[in-house]
Amino acid sequence: MEETRPGLGQRLRNNWLELLLLLIFVAAIAWIATTARGVYKAVAVVPTETPTTTPTAPPRAEQPGTVAATPQPQRDTFDGQLAARIATDLVDAGPRVVGSDGHLAAVGQMIGQLRQSAWGLQQQSFTVEDLQHTNIIARSGNGDIIVVAAHYDTAPVSDLDPDEANRLTPSPGANDGASGPAILLELARSLDKDALNGQVWLAFLDGKYTPASVDGSVQEADSGASALAQALPDNVKAVILVDLAGDADQRFTILPNGDPQVAADLWAVAEQLGYARWFVPETSAAADGSVQLFADLGLPTSAIVDSDYSYLRTTGDTPDKLSSGSLERVGRVLEVYLEKQGQ
Repeated sequence: MEETRPGLGQRLRNNWLELLLLLIFVAAIAWIATTARGVYKAVAVVPTETPTTTPTAPPRAEQPGTVAATPQPQRDTFDGQLAARIATDLVDAGPRVVGSDGHLAAVGQMIGQLRQSAWGLQQQSFTVEDLQHTNIIARSGNGDIIVVAAHYDTAPVSDLDPDEANRLTPSPGANDGASGPAILLELARSLDKDALNGQVWLAFLDGKYTPASVDGSVQEADSGASALAQALPDNVKAVILVDLAGDADQRFTILPNGDPQVAADLWAVAEQLGYARWFVPETSAAADGSVQLFADLGLPTSAIVDSDYSYLRTTGDTPDKLSSGSLERVGRVLEVYLEKQGQ
């Protein structure tokens, strides 16, 4: 049987149908492509911004011909509180009557502290009434000598005590025998040795007092001062004695038998430091025996001593009578004076 072929009209309808399907397919592809591009844009990864760091500037080069400044160490100055502590330690060791445990302990304490401060040391021994005494001399510098001296021994009895029952008791000697050595020991720590053009001798003197007599009386022998004065070389330009220097009610006047120029120089430093209220430029009524020992040998001598001290040679001469401010005023005057002499 012969196959029947579609007519022309049928073929045209089929072709239009195919064309329509093709157009629908192309449109669908185009829509999908457009949608895909939008999705791609929506989910595109945004690059993460890397934090930026400020570059550190390289160290500045020194300008030619310049030198970087070196910080200067702050130098020590005299500290009244340290001096008060030293005086208290001396008193706490016991009365410093020659031959006693307190006396021996004081010698050891002073030598130990002077070695710590790197001063040259010499011990001068002498005998009084069969008792061995010791002067301690610390030295620094070269050239002409300024001696600063203070006694460290204490009265063997409190013969001036208002209570008669206490008069055979040794005096603690806080102001009379500890204030002076404490000032000298703190000077040994604080003095700028490089500022001194000459020598400084710090002399710790024994034998201010004689041993007590049978009736309990005691005398000022000044045997340590005498031993030192006789042993000094010819190139001493000044001797300064320090005693009774730490009480709260402090007032110093100029001794009549001292060297006027040495005193004037010391009192001028005190005025410069604002201490004129305590270093009064008036002449004392009474001379000083220790000063006279040196003056008799032609040595220019003065003293910083407050003789108006109501607890002298009593059991009441204790550390609570001392003032760190008073100790510091004396120490600062000596510190400036000694360093000024080297300029």
